[in-house]
Amino acid sequence: MPSPSDFHPAALDSIAVFSRTAIKRRAALIYDCTLSGETFRLAEFLTVNESGLITEIRRMYDLDAAERLMPDLLLGTV
Repeated sequence: MPSPSDFHPAALDSIAVFSRTAIKRRAALIYDCTLSGETFRLAEFLTVNESGLITEIRRMYDLDAAERLMPDLLLGTV
């Protein structure tokens, strides 16, 4: 079973962009991720300043998949 530290894009078995949308200085990226044979979705929302630098990143996970793959992560016991 993966540990909570494994729930990082670099530790995934695979990751592929499912969807991307950009409007003005905001972008949304949705990924199909695979870890331990299970596929789940990860979303990132980016804000970019006038110079083109990322000023904010919000990452959202499929919490049902996180609970199945790493139950201690959501229980606060780590």
